[in-house]
Amino acid sequence: LPPKTGMPIQIANKEPKQEVTFTNYLQTIIGQTTDEEISKYRDLKKTEGLGNGRIAYYFPSSDPLRDNIVETKDGKAIFKRVDAITSSDYQVGRFAPYLEQYGRADAEFTGSGRYGPMYKTYIYTNRGFAFIVSPENDAVYEIQSFIPVTVDAYLINWGDDIRQAKEQEL
Repeated sequence: LPPKTGMPIQIANKEPKQEVTFTNYLQTIIGQTTDEEISKYRDLKKTEGLGNGRIAYYFPSSDPLRDNIVETKDGKAIFKRVDAITSSDYQVGRFAPYLEQYGRADAEFTGSGRYGPMYKTYIYTNRGFAFIVSPENDAVYEIQSFIPVTVDAYLINWGDDIRQAKEQEL
Protein backbone atom coordinates (compact mmCIF):
# COMPACT_ATOMS: atom_id res chain seq x y z
CA LEU A 1 0.00 0.00 0.00
CA PRO A 2 1.09 3.59 -0.50
CA PRO A 3 2.30 5.56 2.54
CA LYS A 4 -0.15 7.36 4.82
CA THR A 5 -0.16 10.49 2.68
CA GLY A 6 -1.64 8.44 -0.13
CA MET A 7 1.24 9.50 -2.33
CA PRO A 8 2.91 6.61 -4.12
CA ILE A 9 6.48 6.23 -2.92
CA GLN A 10 8.06 7.27 -6.21
CA ILE A 11 7.10 10.91 -6.61
CA ALA A 12 6.70 12.71 -9.92
CA ASN A 13 8.34 15.81 -8.51
CA LYS A 14 11.95 16.20 -7.35
CA GLU A 15 11.04 17.99 -4.11
CA PRO A 16 7.26 17.77 -3.60
CA LYS A 17 7.40 19.06 -0.02
CA GLN A 18 8.89 22.29 -1.33
CA GLU A 19 6.34 22.61 -4.14
CA VAL A 20 3.42 24.82 -3.16
CA THR A 21 0.92 22.98 -5.35
CA PHE A 22 1.73 19.67 -3.62
CA THR A 23 1.35 20.97 -0.05
CA ASN A 24 -2.35 20.22 0.49
CA TYR A 25 -2.10 16.93 -1.39
CA LEU A 26 0.74 15.72 0.81
CA GLN A 27 -0.84 16.69 4.12
CA THR A 28 -4.18 15.05 3.31
CA ILE A 29 -4.46 11.45 4.47
CA ILE A 30 -7.22 9.47 2.79
CA GLY A 31 -9.70 8.13 5.35
CA GLN A 32 -8.29 10.31 8.15
CA THR A 33 -8.07 14.01 7.32
CA THR A 34 -11.28 15.81 8.28
CA ASP A 35 -13.38 18.57 6.75
CA GLU A 36 -12.35 20.81 9.63
CA GLU A 37 -8.65 20.29 8.91
CA ILE A 38 -9.04 20.74 5.14
CA SER A 39 -11.07 23.94 5.54
CA LYS A 40 -8.02 25.45 7.31
CA TYR A 41 -5.55 24.62 4.53
CA ARG A 42 -3.69 27.52 3.01
CA ASP A 43 -4.90 28.81 -0.37
CA LEU A 44 -8.40 27.28 -0.22
CA LYS A 45 -10.16 28.79 -3.25
CA LYS A 46 -13.66 27.43 -2.82
CA THR A 47 -15.78 24.68 -1.33
CA GLU A 48 -18.59 22.89 -3.13
CA GLY A 49 -21.24 20.55 -1.72
CA LEU A 50 -21.59 17.53 -3.99
CA GLY A 51 -24.54 15.85 -2.23
CA ASN A 52 -24.68 12.56 -0.33
CA GLY A 53 -22.38 13.91 2.40
CA ARG A 54 -19.63 14.79 -0.10
CA ILE A 55 -17.73 18.10 -0.20
CA ALA A 56 -15.05 19.20 -2.69
CA TYR A 57 -12.30 21.63 -1.68
CA TYR A 58 -10.47 23.44 -4.50
CA PHE A 59 -6.88 24.67 -4.35
CA PRO A 60 -4.55 26.35 -6.86
CA SER A 61 -2.35 24.21 -9.07
CA SER A 62 0.32 25.00 -11.61
CA ASP A 63 -2.45 24.85 -14.24
CA PRO A 64 -4.77 27.83 -13.71
CA LEU A 65 -7.55 25.96 -15.54
CA ARG A 66 -7.42 22.78 -13.41
CA ASP A 67 -7.54 23.11 -9.63
CA ASN A 68 -6.16 20.57 -7.22
CA ILE A 69 -9.02 18.95 -5.29
CA VAL A 70 -9.59 17.24 -1.98
CA GLU A 71 -12.97 15.53 -1.64
CA THR A 72 -14.54 14.32 1.57
CA LYS A 73 -17.51 12.14 2.43
CA ASP A 74 -19.13 12.17 5.83
CA GLY A 75 -16.33 14.36 7.16
CA LYS A 76 -13.27 12.36 6.01
CA ALA A 77 -11.03 12.66 2.94
CA ILE A 78 -11.86 10.08 0.27
CA PHE A 79 -10.18 11.53 -2.85
CA LYS A 80 -7.47 13.98 -3.80
CA ARG A 81 -6.12 15.12 -7.14
CA VAL A 82 -2.92 17.04 -7.83
CA ASP A 83 -1.54 18.53 -11.00
CA ALA A 84 1.86 16.83 -11.21
CA ILE A 85 3.56 19.65 -13.10
CA THR A 86 5.80 21.73 -10.90
CA SER A 87 4.95 25.41 -10.94
CA SER A 88 8.55 26.52 -10.61
CA ASP A 89 10.06 24.74 -13.61
CA TYR A 90 7.08 23.10 -15.37
CA GLN A 91 8.63 19.69 -15.29
CA VAL A 92 6.84 16.42 -14.83
CA GLY A 93 7.88 13.04 -13.54
CA ARG A 94 7.83 9.86 -15.57
CA PHE A 95 5.43 6.96 -15.20
CA ALA A 96 8.08 4.23 -15.63
CA PRO A 97 9.22 4.28 -11.95
CA TYR A 98 5.60 3.86 -10.79
CA LEU A 99 5.06 0.99 -13.20
CA GLU A 100 8.27 -0.63 -12.02
CA GLN A 101 7.31 -0.24 -8.38
CA TYR A 102 3.60 -1.12 -8.52
CA GLY A 103 3.33 -3.29 -11.61
CA ARG A 104 0.48 -3.31 -14.06
CA ALA A 105 -2.54 -1.15 -13.22
CA ASP A 106 -5.92 -2.72 -12.36
CA ALA A 107 -7.44 -0.72 -15.21
CA GLU A 108 -6.18 1.42 -18.07
CA PHE A 109 -8.20 3.86 -20.17
CA THR A 110 -7.14 5.78 -23.25
CA GLY A 111 -8.55 9.26 -23.74
CA SER A 112 -8.76 12.27 -21.47
CA GLY A 113 -11.35 15.01 -21.71
CA ARG A 114 -8.81 17.41 -20.22
CA TYR A 115 -5.51 16.38 -21.80
CA GLY A 116 -6.48 14.75 -25.10
CA PRO A 117 -7.46 11.52 -26.85
CA MET A 118 -4.06 9.81 -26.56
CA TYR A 119 -3.50 10.32 -22.82
CA LYS A 120 -3.88 7.29 -20.60
CA THR A 121 -5.35 6.90 -17.14
CA TYR A 122 -3.78 4.09 -15.11
CA ILE A 123 -5.92 3.12 -12.11
CA TYR A 124 -4.63 1.08 -9.18
CA THR A 125 -8.02 0.62 -7.53
CA ASN A 126 -6.85 -1.78 -4.82
CA ARG A 127 -4.04 0.57 -3.82
CA GLY A 128 -6.12 3.74 -4.13
CA PHE A 129 -4.30 5.82 -6.71
CA ALA A 130 -4.39 6.73 -10.41
CA PHE A 131 -2.21 8.58 -12.89
CA ILE A 132 -2.95 10.48 -16.08
CA VAL A 133 0.02 9.99 -18.39
CA SER A 134 1.17 11.10 -21.83
CA PRO A 135 2.15 7.93 -23.70
CA GLU A 136 4.23 10.06 -26.05
CA ASN A 137 6.84 10.95 -23.42
CA ASP A 138 5.78 8.89 -20.35
CA ALA A 139 5.07 12.15 -18.44
CA VAL A 140 2.72 12.04 -15.44
CA TYR A 141 0.34 15.00 -15.64
CA GLU A 142 -1.98 14.18 -12.76
CA ILE A 143 -1.88 12.03 -9.63
CA GLN A 144 -5.00 10.97 -7.77
CA SER A 145 -5.34 9.16 -4.46
CA PHE A 146 -8.58 7.73 -3.13
CA ILE A 147 -10.14 5.14 -0.89
CA PRO A 148 -9.66 1.72 -2.51
CA VAL A 149 -12.68 0.99 -4.71
CA THR A 150 -13.69 -1.13 -7.68
CA VAL A 151 -13.01 0.11 -11.20
CA ASP A 152 -16.74 0.78 -11.65
CA ALA A 153 -16.89 2.81 -8.43
CA TYR A 154 -13.86 4.82 -9.51
CA LEU A 155 -15.47 5.56 -12.88
CA ILE A 156 -18.74 6.63 -11.24
CA ASN A 157 -17.13 8.83 -8.58
CA TRP A 158 -14.01 10.23 -10.23
CA GLY A 159 -14.04 9.14 -13.87
CA ASP A 160 -15.34 12.42 -15.35
CA ASP A 161 -12.20 12.90 -17.41
CA ILE A 162 -12.57 9.43 -18.95
CA ARG A 163 -16.30 9.95 -19.61
CA GLN A 164 -15.65 13.32 -21.24
CA ALA A 165 -13.12 11.69 -23.57
CA LYS A 166 -15.67 9.04 -24.58
CA GLU A 167 -18.29 11.75 -25.24
CA GLN A 168 -15.81 13.69 -27.38
CA GLU A 169 -15.29 10.58 -29.51
CA LEU A 170 -18.99 10.49 -30.45
